Order: sequence, then C-alpha cells, then structure tokens
Amino acid sequence: MRNAKLLTIGIPTYNGSKFIKQAIDSIINQFDGKIEKEIEILVSDNASTDLTNQIMKEYQKLYPDFISYYVNEINVGYDKNVDLLFQRAKGRFVKILGDDDYLLPESLKRIYGYLHENTNISILLQNIICLDIKNNELINNNNLVSGLYDGNQFLERSFWNTSPVSSLTFNKDLWKSIDVKKYYGTQWIHIGAMIHILALKPKAYIDSITGIVVRVSNNRWEGHFGNQLKVGLIHLSILSEIKNLNFERKIFNKFCLNRFSNNLNDIKGMCPRKIQEKIEVFVLMVRFFWKYPQFWFIHIPWLFLFIPLKNLLKGFFSFLRYISRQIKHGLFKCF
Repeated sequence: MRNAKLLTIGIPTYNGSKFIKQAIDSIINQFDGKIEKEIEILVSDNASTDLTNQIMKEYQKLYPDFISYYVNEINVGYDKNVDLLFQRAKGRFVKILGDDDYLLPESLKRIYGYLHENTNISILLQNIICLDIKNNELINNNNLVSGLYDGNQFLERSFWNTSPVSSLTFNKDLWKSIDVKKYYGTQWIHIGAMIHILALKPKAYIDSITGIVVRVSNNRWEGHFGNQLKVGLIHLSILSEIKNLNFERKIFNKFCLNRFSNNLNDIKGMCPRKIQEKIEVFVLMVRFFWKYPQFWFIHIPWLFLFIPLKNLLKGFFSFLRYISRQIKHGLFKCF
C-alpha cells in the first residue's frame, strides 16, 4: 500500500470539540522525530455540528504529513463511523481513541515499540484509568497482567477491560476480513470484532501499564447511545457469541454471572422510564437470567416498579405479541 504506516490512531468523533484537542495533542506530544514516520492520526467526523470541523482543519494545516480528516455527509451512526476508520486507515494496525479520551506520556512509544517488534499479533489491549467527569475522580484499574495470550486466556484475563474502545488496537486486515456490519447500531462493534478476530488468530497481548485516560459519565455519550441499561445488556448479548466460536464455555458463564450479580443495582440506577423500553430490557435480561429465581422475584418487580396498572397491562400484552413474533421467526431460544 502506498504510504503505508505501522499504526493508525483512529478517532471517531461527533461534536467532540470540547476534548478532541487534548486527544490529538496527547499523541503529537509523544512524537520524537522518528516514530511519527510510521504513525497516522485519522479522524472520522460523523457530521458534527459544533466546532470540530474548524479545529481539525487547523490541525491539518499544522501537521499535513500525519493527520488525515474525513467528514461524513450524514451521521452514519457510531459503529459505522468506527468501521470507516478501518476502511480508510493506512496503518497495519488501528488503535481506536475516543474523542474525549487521551494517551498518557510514554504510552504511544510503548505501544509502537511492541507492535514494531511483534507485527504478527491480532489484538493489543492497553490498561486504562477512568476519569469520572461528574466528580473529576480517577478510577484506577490494576487487575491486568502483561503477557501474550491465546483467545481463551485473553478473554478471561481481560474480562470487562475491553469495554472501552480506547483500550484496544486491532490488526486491520483481520478486522476487514470480518462482517462487522451486523454490529452496526449496537454501540459495541469493537467487541463483536474482537471475539471474531480472536477466533481467527488467537494471539493477543495485554499491556498492564496504564496508558490511556478514558472519560466516563459523559452525558453527551449517554444521550447519544440511549438507555445505558439496555446498552450494557447488548454488550453481554454480543459476548454470548463466543459460545459458538470454539471458546471455553466457562468464559461466557463468568461474564454472565458477573453481570447478573450487578443486575439489581443496574436496574435501580439506570432503569428506563418508558414501559416499552422496560419491556425491551426485560427481553434481553430473560435470555440470560431466566434460571435465577431472584431474577423473577426481585429484579423484575424492581424493573416494573411504580408503573400504573393500565400501562403495565398494556405493556404485558405488547410483550406477549413480541414473544409470539420471536417464536414464529425462530429467534427466541432462551427457554
């Protein structure tokens, strides 16, 4: 490929003007006169309506050799915007960096050095530290162990640490070999791609040294992605595919049990208000948690708490119609 690079740092953005400068500067500030020759910064703008376009044009003028900027004509959704980074990238590897996240000093040199010496890996996971925007509190994560792992080991040791897209770097060709379009609209395209890539080439590296700051509790993302309780269950639904990809079954069971242990607190903290949204959440939950008695006698009453009887009955009959359609089309197989 002409002008091929070792690494593309891809930034999917939508109205990211508040933090995107910090994200880009955290990369550029680690350039040393050498590594930038093999690194591309690629920004895919999902039709922003704020100052993102103006900011990026200024960066392009300053750094035309290693910053590429694309603007989608319309907002194509988060997942497709991420996928477009892989279609446009010049790098052999693509690291996704959220537009409100940033790299810590020395982390870029570390990831570049590892990829330069180990071009045959499929995925690289970097440790992160979360920054809660609401209270400016740092939430550290120290449960990772550096090393090269096969697919089962990687999933078991990384666990939920792969949830933030900014933690992951992918082999671009392996990503492009997968049909990731089925994950459009899930907000978890990177999780779907990850498990299929590990099935194709189970060779992934974990870097336990904290290298990225990931902002959490960002109202902009929560509003864009919809109800967070539902989004979290979709995450689990995608992970359930590992049962059909020759991974050890105990790995998904671990994810499922951990998710269930937090389910009641999640319901209390993130329960949607609308009856239809509650039903959608219930359908996702019942697929994984139906065998637990406390799900039926504690979780479900909490989910549907404080709903007028008329609305509850209306929702119940709507749910029955939904289940009937799922059974008819062979899509509901949890019982």
